[in-house]
Amino acid sequence: MKNKFILIFLTISILSFEASLGKEILQTGSKSNFKNTANSFLVNHDSITVISYNIRYDSPNDGKNKWEFRKNGLAKMLKNLNPEIIGIQEGLKHQIDFLQKKLQNFDVVGIDRDNNFKGEYSSIFFNKLTFKLISTETFWLSQSPKTTSKGWDASYPRICTYVILEHKISQEKIYVFNTHLDHIGATSRIEGSKLIIQKIKEITPKNAKTILMGDFNDNENSETISYIKSYLVDGKNKSLKNINTQKGTYNGFNVNSDLKYRLDYIFSKNIRFKT
Repeated sequence: MKNKFILIFLTISILSFEASLGKEILQTGSKSNFKNTANSFLVNHDSITVISYNIRYDSPNDGKNKWEFRKNGLAKMLKNLNPEIIGIQEGLKHQIDFLQKKLQNFDVVGIDRDNNFKGEYSSIFFNKLTFKLISTETFWLSQSPKTTSKGWDASYPRICTYVILEHKISQEKIYVFNTHLDHIGATSRIEGSKLIIQKIKEITPKNAKTILMGDFNDNENSETISYIKSYLVDGKNKSLKNINTQKGTYNGFNVNSDLKYRLDYIFSKNIRFKT
């Protein structure tokens, strides 16, 4: 059975791509509020959008941008984008619970980085009407990935959550990884990215459709991103749509930002670009 995927990559601009067991397009698109990246798939001509979104943790110091003032707008935006898969970064448990309540038909996987329900999550939401959960796991970006730990020069424990989903119609599996690399430790970003790629190689079959998304806290020319791109494809760069004027993914709540900084990415494997 033919199975199509479109990946829409939402940064502060939009990129998109399609896939179909041989035909794929990656779309990337526009972002609002804090930090957001998305990708979408077509399955049997049904659009399936995948979004990566740093939703910003609930900080009491954010003034007019505090979670209580932006949570409904964020949920409304996600509903309007109509995604099937969402990877979030920085979410605390009550933020994830709020989004799950608002996003009907979604299940969510992942544990927090402190492994005590109090830390930040890199959770993955998925539409349970479209996908069946096969398995999920969270590992730490450290020298001890199976235990709660902080790696190298990281300022905080960092994690990667992954999920294996099966499409309910086609029975095709998709492997989705979501992470948030450290904002201080350059070594931890490099070594963490190497660990993630190692895990992808261990977990995914050779020809599996695979997505790695998240907030990588590094620029496109960094050693971190260059290493990842040696194994996975950067959707933004491979889209045939001209989005060269839309370079950034970070606006710091300033909707008029010139978006110089790209920190958020969606990478893929075994997706051939069509448009």
